[in-house]
Amino acid sequence: MYVSTAGPRPALRAVNSNASVQAAIRGVKTAGTEGSGVEGVVTSGGGNAAGVLGQDKTSTGVGSGVIGLTVGGYGVRGVASGTGGYGVAGTATNSYGVIGGSTSGVGVYGSSSSNAGVQGAANSSGSGVAGVVGTNSAATGVGVLGSALIAVRGASTGTNGLGVYGTATGSAGQGVFGQGSSGAVGIEGNSSGSGRAGLFTKTGTSSGAVVEIRQASSTTDAALVVQGSSRVEEVNTTATGTANLLPVAYGRVGRTGNILGGTGNFTVTQTLANYGVYVITISNLNTVDLTNAVCQVTCRWGVPGQANAQFVATANGQTNGRGEVHISNLNAPNNLAEADFTFVVYRP
Repeated sequence: MYVSTAGPRPALRAVNSNASVQAAIRGVKTAGTEGSGVEGVVTSGGGNAAGVLGQDKTSTGVGSGVIGLTVGGYGVRGVASGTGGYGVAGTATNSYGVIGGSTSGVGVYGSSSSNAGVQGAANSSGSGVAGVVGTNSAATGVGVLGSALIAVRGASTGTNGLGVYGTATGSAGQGVFGQGSSGAVGIEGNSSGSGRAGLFTKTGTSSGAVVEIRQASSTTDAALVVQGSSRVEEVNTTATGTANLLPVAYGRVGRTGNILGGTGNFTVTQTLANYGVYVITISNLNTVDLTNAVCQVTCRWGVPGQANAQFVATANGQTNGRGEVHISNLNAPNNLAEADFTFVVYRP
């Protein structure tokens, strides 16, 4: 049978007004590996032109324009053979282009041997706009689940793009959660060149930590293991509060004020030749008051030939990141004398 129309009316319309589950039109394919029970073809046009169009015009919002039911095969299957074609394409203005729901299986399943099984694309950067959205109303459910050698992969091609982005608004929520067992790694980051394997930034003003590491088990294993060097600005403990346990500078100084070693962020000036007074200036603290700083000074030795000398070193912090060291020889009439010394400064 061939039916054709040139007007706005449909060429063929079938209506099932009964409450039964019978179809108004049924297409059945009983043999062979090719062919279709129902085929819709569009040869020209754009926009909403479609070979098969399903619409839900109920007022409930839970009807289905097209529904595919199956026991073990595919309820709806889309195949694209062209370079840029789509097996199934869903678009929406304020809702979902494609939505899949399941109570025990898979809501949406995509398979590909050379590209993406399922691809979601968003053309807006507005809040809540996403190429793929996974939701689960269960307390411990999963919105998006990937199971493979690379279960979920996010790739960012822009300068400031994000390959994977996770957010959490609840008081105990996790934007990204990784779990590993039997020696596996929950979350791993890898970088090459000048890239960084991980970056954590906090923009809020709350008192919470940027990164918190916990050892929840009763074992004696370390909560944090670092292979290689580490660079930090401060080290605090729960017992010492905000006090920095790391020295801001340390070094070894010769008796004439020459620097023999140390952190490299300080300069030394001998106030007068043959006089044991030295001014240490910490370059990166040149606006900080060090009056209450803790400074440890130890004499090493003095001028050769002073075998009976008894040296004592004292230090006083000053403003503008400076400190003054006095070397005293208790057995000398002049008292203040040159000597090599070492120092360590802790910022208050």
